[in-house]
Amino acid sequence: MRGRECVKDIQTKDLATEEQDKITWEAVEESLLILAAGQSSLHHAPPLIVTREQADVGLQIFEEALDRVEAEVQW
Repeated sequence: MRGRECVKDIQTKDLATEEQDKITWEAVEESLLILAAGQSSLHHAPPLIVTREQADVGLQIFEEALDRVEAEVQW
């Protein structure tokens, strides 16, 4: 399992709690299951038999979800 902390500012480490939910739902809408944990963490646990191609697709979906949420949020 891997986790990532969502923060609004890397210097102040202000938690991005609302953005956590938005990113999770954006990914789920594209069939990528990401688990929200804690106040602002995102976790994913790919199967041990995941192929490189499947991992690349998952990362692409995750990146696109991040980009969509980042575009709509006023930092």
